Amino acid sequence: MKVHHVGYAVENHDRAEQGFIALGYTIGPRTDDTARRVCISFARNGTELVEIISPLAEDSPVSSVLAKNGPSAYHLCYETPDLAASLVELRKHGWRTLIPAEAAPALEGSDVAFLYNRHVGLIELVERPETDGEPR
Repeated sequence: MKVHHVGYAVENHDRAEQGFIALGYTIGPRTDDTARRVCISFARNGTELVEIISPLAEDSPVSSVLAKNGPSAYHLCYETPDLAASLVELRKHGWRTLIPAEAAPALEGSDVAFLYNRHVGLIELVERPETDGEPR
């Protein structure tokens, strides 16, 4: 697996995007993921991809991250060509599924799942065909 993006929780989406623009990133379109209660955009700088995530509601999953840590990076997302097989394999190594696989509107409907390991922390897996190029 290879890293697809870093997930970054923010309180103010506009200001966060401006901050990443100042760092040399270009910003893609925003997506409101109403099922997850978050607003998402992606910032790209060459092959680096940052997922900017802000809450759409007080009970949004990122609200607790923001309350505890403030704006911060809080997960890495890894690409896998076979999400189901990767989930089975990672469970054998102590990973727990926190959010089962479901389509993610901000990632063109690709299936994603969130996992946790007490020695590593939170990760996201996104199912993507194997490529040698930049993350999509």
